[in-house]
Amino acid sequence: MDINQNITDKIINLLERGTVKTGARWTGGKATGLPVNAKSGERYHGINVLVLWAEMADKTYASSQWLTFKQAADLGANVRKGEKSVMCVYYRTVGKRDEAKADDEQETYFMAKLFLAVQCGTD
Repeated sequence: MDINQNITDKIINLLERGTVKTGARWTGGKATGLPVNAKSGERYHGINVLVLWAEMADKTYASSQWLTFKQAADLGANVRKGEKSVMCVYYRTVGKRDEAKADDEQETYFMAKLFLAVQCGTD
């Protein structure tokens, strides 16, 4: 699966669908503010903000808090039957040491990893 293509397709889909609501698409929901991880309290970054905002507006969620399935289980929470997750992406820089070189110089590259977020809070 090409992560970048998946995210690009999602953005194109959002743009093509447009909105039947007046005003900006992100104001259609009841939740306000940046999407935040309910366990860590940290705000989501980059493309995940757009993806989660769009989901919040589409579903008119009352909360901007999200968790992964594992985080929900760790907190003793349950994901409601039929609840759908939202595909997000985590980017980080990874270093790789070249064993052929004598020095400790590392090559760096970006790694993208998918994770699924579920909405938490009340509707």
